[in-house]
Amino acid sequence: MTRSIVTALLAAAATTVLAAPAMADEMWNSDQGGVIYLADHGDYAVFRQAHPGSGERLLYIRGLPGRLDDRSGVFQGYWIDTDNNGQTTCDAWLTGADSTNGYQWGSLQIQFDSPSFPSGFTAYIGSCFGELNDAFVATPSTGVPSNGYK
Repeated sequence: MTRSIVTALLAAAATTVLAAPAMADEMWNSDQGGVIYLADHGDYAVFRQAHPGSGERLLYIRGLPGRLDDRSGVFQGYWIDTDNNGQTTCDAWLTGADSTNGYQWGSLQIQFDSPSFPSGFTAYIGSCFGELNDAFVATPSTGVPSNGYK
């Protein structure tokens, strides 16, 4: 009887693990640094980017958690530079969905190339309250993304 219960619990645990979203398995390369899907916090997916000019940047994408096969459309969000280096670029302090905060941040839009994982994406970025005035294209990575993430 006990052996049957243990077997059933192990089978249930394996099913739960296999059904979980890929997250950390999702990695991309871009000219603005390697990107990984770090975690979900509420309605936000958090990507970590090893930005060559400013160090680590977190990208917060609203409405993305759990959407492995339905990533069509444009996703809104924001970014926060976690390596402020003593610089203040925005007039306000921004706190992210995961409690990360800083004075270097801005708006963000992401559009995936196809609705299913794996897919590349284009990110449009603005600083502080400004317009989206920068962009980068990220392509899926099958190994270690460029610029530092392992």
